[in-house]
Amino acid sequence: SNRMIYLTYSKPQGGQESTTTLIRGRLENDRLTNVEEVFEAVSQGRGHYGSRIAFDEDGYLFVSVGERMARPSGDLEAHPAQDISNHHGTINRLFEDGSIPPDNPFVGQAGAQPSIWSYGHRNPQSLAINPETGELWEGEHGPQGGDEINLIEPGINYGWPVIGFGMNYGSGSAIHEGTRREGMREPVHVWVPSIATSGMMIYSGDKFPDWQGSIFVGGLRGERLARVVIGDGVSDLEETLLRGIGRVRDVRQGPDGYIYLAIDDRLGDPSAIVRLEPVDG
Repeated sequence: SNRMIYLTYSKPQGGQESTTTLIRGRLENDRLTNVEEVFEAVSQGRGHYGSRIAFDEDGYLFVSVGERMARPSGDLEAHPAQDISNHHGTINRLFEDGSIPPDNPFVGQAGAQPSIWSYGHRNPQSLAINPETGELWEGEHGPQGGDEINLIEPGINYGWPVIGFGMNYGSGSAIHEGTRREGMREPVHVWVPSIATSGMMIYSGDKFPDWQGSIFVGGLRGERLARVVIGDGVSDLEETLLRGIGRVRDVRQGPDGYIYLAIDDRLGDPSAIVRLEPVDG
């Protein structure tokens, strides 16, 4: 291990503005040293920063940025998440030092942010690589309803806010033009009502052989752990494994093959790491 730690935070931009920023540093003697900025999103707003980080087997770094709560009204195609000149609602692909891979889909396109790998997202809170296939999977918060799981591919527009399955908070009024449109990718799985998706993992261990290849997603508002089975590009099964355990902030497969959950406390108090083990018989 190179002992490098990558993390994102909301970086102040002056006044009340801030943006999603990725930094890295080396862990030495229980301290983070040689900290440097790797990526700063071109975005502005008052929330919905994203943000998740994932590395694929080739060493590329993916980082998500939220749509920053830009209001979905009026001309939906003019929404910042539909505009690749900024980073609102995007998945970005970088080398580990923050430089831009030359084969990114929008490299060389006038006015486009060259780091963008996909766009048209709302608030991506899950990002995971399938260890068997190398596929990049993403989960994002919808508004009132419409949380999504997406298979992320380069250059694809995932539709927010033009298409989707949610509605406006409180009033329940429509946001989207519909749930599908040519040139925009529909989600593989949707939650209505929302569970407030959080950490994601694709299981490949040996402790739960029947779950190999399943996508596990934590729920914040739902305080649950969901298992989703994908087949032929759509979800074949979704089940809730745990409910009421607390806000599941992250889910990981340990090197021992067990499943670990990080439980989030709203008040910032110490909270649990939970290990799931198979039940004999």
